Amino acid sequence: MNAITEEFINYIKTISIFSKLNKCRDNEIEIAITQAIFKESEKRRMNESEKGLLFDAVLSVVKYNQNEFDDYRAKLYRSYNPLPLSDEDHKTIANEISEMMNGNELFKRTIESWLCSRRKDIFENEYLYTKYLDDVLIQDHPMMTFGRNIDYIERCKGLPEYLILIERKQNLINLVRVGNAVLPRHEWKSKVIIRPTVPIPAKNQNLALNF
Repeated sequence: MNAITEEFINYIKTISIFSKLNKCRDNEIEIAITQAIFKESEKRRMNESEKGLLFDAVLSVVKYNQNEFDDYRAKLYRSYNPLPLSDEDHKTIANEISEMMNGNELFKRTIESWLCSRRKDIFENEYLYTKYLDDVLIQDHPMMTFGRNIDYIERCKGLPEYLILIERKQNLINLVRVGNAVLPRHEWKSKVIIRPTVPIPAKNQNLALNF
């Protein structure tokens, strides 16, 4: 890894809220890129693909922090005044961090968690993506939920409700674009959740049996 890229990752750690609270966290760069990739996806037109989205997200993080990062490097190398980084330096950092994020399990799980959270915001009724089987819940992967709903909205073309649903379609496409950029399709697996049974306190067991 390029020394400047390593310095940038360390810089992101220093500005993390967890660093300021003296708490140890190792996912600061993943969180910064996660925030950025959702914002970058929203900038794209509806028919644009996910190609280059991860790079654009990392580059936006680098550009956003460029002045503060230059100051950080000046303090780091007090013996001489390093030159401000060029656009090519920024692209080098973005390329290397993008490659580092490819296949990064922590980054993938962070993205998946954010997609699940966005799904909750869009669909208040969890019955739309959860099946209840006895004591087991089977919850769709968010990418499956989003894809099905985009297909449903497409089938509404020409109907009055399509105009109401078009904004939701744009939001869903923005989310799917992020998922496609980071999560391999073979990892879109449903989550099986075993619902816990509530044990009856010992003092109430006789009452329960006699009911």
